[in-house]
Parts: sequence; C-alpha cells; structure tokens
Amino acid sequence: MTEIKSNKKSVSKVALLLVILTMFLSIFIGVKPVTTYAETLENEQQITVETIVENTVFITFTKGKSEEKGQNIYACYFVPEEYYDSSLEYGVVVFPRWYAERYGVTGNYIDEYDALGLKDTLAILTVQTPTLLEGGRILKCGIHNIPEAGNNLELSYIFYVKDNAGNIGYSSPHHAAYGTLIAEDYTTSEIAAMIGQRVVMETSFKQIVNKIAELVNSFWIYIVIAGATVVVVWGAYIGIRVIVANRKEEKINARGMVKNLIIGIIITFVIAVAMPLLINGLSSWLSW
Repeated sequence: MTEIKSNKKSVSKVALLLVILTMFLSIFIGVKPVTTYAETLENEQQITVETIVENTVFITFTKGKSEEKGQNIYACYFVPEEYYDSSLEYGVVVFPRWYAERYGVTGNYIDEYDALGLKDTLAILTVQTPTLLEGGRILKCGIHNIPEAGNNLELSYIFYVKDNAGNIGYSSPHHAAYGTLIAEDYTTSEIAAMIGQRVVMETSFKQIVNKIAELVNSFWIYIVIAGATVVVVWGAYIGIRVIVANRKEEKINARGMVKNLIIGIIITFVIAVAMPLLINGLSSWLSW
C-alpha cells in the first residue's frame, strides 16, 4: 500500500515537471509569431492608403469667422511629396466627439457609421485644392457656418485617404471646439513654418522609435534563448528537488521554488508579449 502511494506521488511530481516545461515551451513558441509579424511589417515597403496616412502629419487647426463662411474650423495636414498621389481622394470625416463614446466606432468610420444608420449625420469633406509646397502638399479641409449654439460642441476630425478601388485609410482623430480652440486663420507661410517644426519633430521621434525597434530585434532572439536555457535548467533542478524531497521541510521549500518558477514564467511571458506591442504602440502614437 505504501509503495502504491509513493508511486502515485512520484507520478504526480513528474507530471508537474512536465507541465512546467510545457508552459515554458508555449512561451518560446508564442513569442516567435509576434516577432515575425513585426519583422514582416517592417519589410513591407509598398505604398498604400494606410502608408500615406501614416506619413501624413497633422499640423494645426485654423479658426475664423467671415460673412462667406461664418464661424469655421479647418484642419491642416501635410503630405510629403513622395507619398502624395493626385489620383487619390483626400479629406476629413467630422462628427461630434461624443459619437465615439456612445457608439465605440474607432476603425472604418464611414462604413461602420453607415451600418448604424448614422452616415447622413457625418460631415464627409474632400480636399478640393491642395496647396503645393516644397517637399509636399498642404491639405486644408473643415467645416464652416458653425452656429452660435454649437460653439462649445467638440468635434472629431479624422483625416482619410481613399483609392480608386474603394480602400480607405484613416488617421487617429483630432478634436476641436470653436469656442475653446485657441487658433487663428493662419496664412500659408505661417502653416509652412509650422510644417517644418512638426515634420522635424516627428521625423526625429520616428527615428528614435525605429532605432529602438532595430536594437530590440537584433538581440531579442538571444534574450529568448538565454531565458529559455535558464528556465529549462532551473525547472529541471526544481523538478528533481520535488521528486527526491523526503522530509517535510524539503517538500515545503521545493513547493515554494515551484511557485516562484511559475511566477517567473508568467512575468517572462508578459514581457515577451508586451515588448513588441510597446514598440508598435510607440509607432502608432506618433500619428496620434
């Protein structure tokens, strides 16, 4: 009877060791698709509507009031010449900011609001005459005749690019209310000066993020291998300690080591998944 119990305990301890090693392997295998996906994105060089949106820089809002346009707010964007294609449609989608809170639409704005029956409430405005500038184009688009009652209504402006096949790329939203917006009806030269500052700032920031991504990608696999080696060796050692533990104190210590190993594996998994996501998040934040 004693021998049967002993065998059951040995089997359960071996099973525990196998579970630990399996958890590690799942981490090692799970990290690879994330890294591969990030590398795949970096290698894609073709220019799409999404690529154009990513490289378009939001410059400023302009605010004005005239007999012709009434109270108006325009959003100004800069598209570098290497990404500008005159055959594409450029514009902005404008709607009250509270739409996002109520309906939760954050992706394909026009189609999703159309599915909700709200497309007619959107202001879908196209850029009619881009301003030619050295190095690119200024795209200025917005709404006018804002009523006095809507002075404090905060609006969401989403820049979009649409190709002939119907594919649309959207930027992150920018928000403004006529009554609280601190802006002027800037001249083209003033906007051009702002473009220089914004492009330099965003270009420098992108270079920093890209360098971080390159640095992480260059040694990430070695970190994973080193972590894998440590977990395997340490897991095997703990497994042996659990199997050969006889005294009560040894069993308690061995169980504590198992708990610490599991916690370490969880932390390693979180870091392995979070690091690529953090880098991608920094890249996305640049266009916010």
